[in-house]
This record gives sequence, C-alpha cells and structure tokens, in this order.
Amino acid sequence: KFALATLARFANEEMLGALYIERRDAAHLFMPDDREFLLQFADTIAPYVKTALIHQEHVAEILDLKARTEQSAALPHIIGDCAAMEKVVSLSGVAAGVERTVMITGESGCGKELLAQAIHAQSRRNNRPFVVVDCSALTESLLESELFGHVKGSFTGAVTDKLGAFEQADGGTLFLDEISDASMPLQQNLRRVLQEGEIRRVGENEHRPVDVRVVCATNKDLEREVAEGRFLHDLYHRVVQFPIRVPSLRERKEDIPLLIHHFIASYGLKKNPPVGAIKPQALAVLVARDWTANNVRELENAIRGALAHCVGAGGTELLPHHFPARGLSGGGETEPTGLAEATDRFQQQRVRAALAACDGNRSQAAKMLGVSRQWLHRLLQRWESSNE
Repeated sequence: KFALATLARFANEEMLGALYIERRDAAHLFMPDDREFLLQFADTIAPYVKTALIHQEHVAEILDLKARTEQSAALPHIIGDCAAMEKVVSLSGVAAGVERTVMITGESGCGKELLAQAIHAQSRRNNRPFVVVDCSALTESLLESELFGHVKGSFTGAVTDKLGAFEQADGGTLFLDEISDASMPLQQNLRRVLQEGEIRRVGENEHRPVDVRVVCATNKDLEREVAEGRFLHDLYHRVVQFPIRVPSLRERKEDIPLLIHHFIASYGLKKNPPVGAIKPQALAVLVARDWTANNVRELENAIRGALAHCVGAGGTELLPHHFPARGLSGGGETEPTGLAEATDRFQQQRVRAALAACDGNRSQAAKMLGVSRQWLHRLLQRWESSNE
C-alpha cells in the first residue's frame, strides 16, 4: 500500500487542497514519472478548484444576505433596539422555523399581531394566507362559525355555505387574538382541532383536514386563567408550546424616540404642510409619560392627534401643547389652580378636539365651534408662542 499526496497549486503557490492516490498491489509501486504526472495534473485543475471555491463563498454570502434581507422585510414595523426587543425579534426568527403553536403575551397595544405577522413572513408558509380572528370581538355562536365555517341552513341567517378561518388559512397561519376570551365549549373544539388537525363545519358531520400553523395571543395571565377554571388545562399545553412575551412600552422607554420618529415619518410627512420634527421639550414630555392604557397604540394615536393639531395651527414641528394635557407626565395631570387657567384648559381641549375631528381644517373647526376663523387663528398663535 502506497500513498502519494501532491498540492493543487495556483499562480501564487496557494494551497487549495491535496490529491491522494492509493495502490493495493505492493509489487508495482508508483514511479517518479507518476509523481510528475500528478504534479502536472494538479497544476492543471488548480484554477478550476480555485473558481469553485470562490463560487462557493459567493453562494454562501448571497444566501446569508438573502436571509438577513428577508428577516428585515418581515419585521418592517417592529421598531426598537433595546435588549428586550432584540430578544423578541430573535425568538420570532426561531419560532418561524419550527412548526409549533406560538403563544404571544403582552399588554394591549404592544404589537402582538405585528409579531405574529413577522413570524408568518419569516416562515416557510409566507406565500400562503395569514388570517386573523379576534376571539373577544364575537359571540360564541358567531365565533364558532367564523373559525370552523358553516353549511347552508345550519342556523338562522346561514343562507350559503361559508369557509371558516381554519380552511381559509389552510397551508398558512391562523392568528387567534385574545384566545383567553373564547368560551369553554369553543376551547374544547379548538383543542380537538389542534390535536387531530381537522375541523367540522357548523351543521355538518364531515371532518375536513387542515394544515394550519396557529399563533395565539392574550393580554391575560393564562396560568391564572387555568387555575381559576376559565381556560382548559389541556388547551393551555397545546397553545403554549413556544411562548414569546412582548414587553410593554414602559419597559422599553429607550425605544420611545425611535417610535415617535417612525410615526412622524409615516404620518407627518404626508400632511400639508408636512410635519417632520418634534421639539426636544415635547419629546421629553412623551418619554416621561406613563403609557398604561394601550402602549405603542396609544403613543401612535397621540402622535397622529398632535400632527392634526400642529397642521391646524400652521406649524411644521410638534410642540408640547400639541399633545393632550391628560397624562403628559409620569405624575399625571395637575388640577388647574384658578378659573382663568381652568377656562383656558377647557378651551384648548375643545379647540383641539374640533381640529382633530376636521383633520386640521381651521375653517371647518371654527364653524364647528361657532367662532370666526380669525379668532381661532389668533388663539392658536397665542398658545403656540407661549409653549415655544
């Protein structure tokens, strides 16, 4: 047995690999001419080996870039770079690659549906439907029909057959928002669907197979719901296979400036005149606010309302007085100390509400308030100058 190794070389004598040959007949070993032949052969194939290796590197780089681009495209509206949100984004990528039921928890308005969309967009099901059902928005009978469908004549008003959300989402993702609000009989049906992978329309006996990835969400403590008998223990273990908790806005205040600038870019630049900035004083007021009602959704609505007020006053920059007085600081709103202050605050609230209702149109707002446009303009100018 004899082995001969020779380097595959390129112009700069770079080592690319090795040729290995073996002969089992010890009576006829390799000769010097064989070695010379192999060296020439190695020199001949070296450029092709080099090209193949470069191509392999390029393919790997392209695949990596494609994966990062797809992930970025899948998360366009998930804004935040704090450690808590980085963890959420990382978990969403892992969840997208596994066929497990995901449970997203978090307070109202923190972006649970956006995260569900991101998981779907990053998954192999991204070219199939993403269907949303809010379990808190429908009665038990309507929700059952919405989820599983019904056949004609199965109940009053069922004039045609209807596909349910499970069938609509076949091959894709079904997002069950506020699943904790589903009734106990409906929870039992959901447990069977998740266990058997098939549904039965209301009013028929036929079972239909479905291939659906289920993502659930709730703003309640499901463990407490189970302990107090409002949520099925068996269903709990089927829906909490991959839990992800979205932090509240209070837990990631460092992301508030990013979110504010995102909403200004999304809504303010479309105004006439465009609003593209916010005063540092107004930014500080919003960061200090205790966002307890609807988290990011509340912040978004605050920005949209302030933009309407700003445009209504002819401004191009958000100022502190463009935001409602209620809850502007962590300590809450202070009561007015005198009649003049109370009257002025009442005026501001009524005027801003009218401007918001009229999308910033001063003439319409003045008509709604029963005042002249000139009087309204002077009032807004006075408020703006006193808050700069």
